[in-house]
Amino acid sequence: ESGLSGFAINGILLMDEVAKIQRSMYESFYESMEPTLAASNDSKLVMISTPVGHNHFYTLWNDATNGMTNVIHNTVADVKQGRNGFYPFAISWNSTPKRNEEWKNKKVQEVGQAMFDQEYSCVVKHTKIRVRNKKTLIESEIEIKDLFGKEYG
Repeated sequence: ESGLSGFAINGILLMDEVAKIQRSMYESFYESMEPTLAASNDSKLVMISTPVGHNHFYTLWNDATNGMTNVIHNTVADVKQGRNGFYPFAISWNSTPKRNEEWKNKKVQEVGQAMFDQEYSCVVKHTKIRVRNKKTLIESEIEIKDLFGKEYG
């Protein structure tokens, strides 16, 4: 039971690492908070996460980015509202000052390529995506690692 249920929120509710929250806990919390957030035009829900495979955050992200070709932005002003009402905003590791190829190479040495891809590039090699064959128009689901080849991740 959420201690925040029933209170008007005039500000920002921040949920960090949403993809790592168990689906049932996330759904219960969201269901209890959504009416409270909807009660005020000033309330905002901000969800932050790195991807962790195909889960509730993956679904939210895909629904928000459906049809968008670019979700990497340098400012919030550039962000467009997604199909599900959320505003998807991704920050690339190299958007942060002082992060360059030298920094990346050092970080990859520290944490490994797969962890770097997940935590800093927001890509999980086992994340599934839908692709369409341009000639046959047949859609299929493949893992990111298969799209980029064996050297990826």
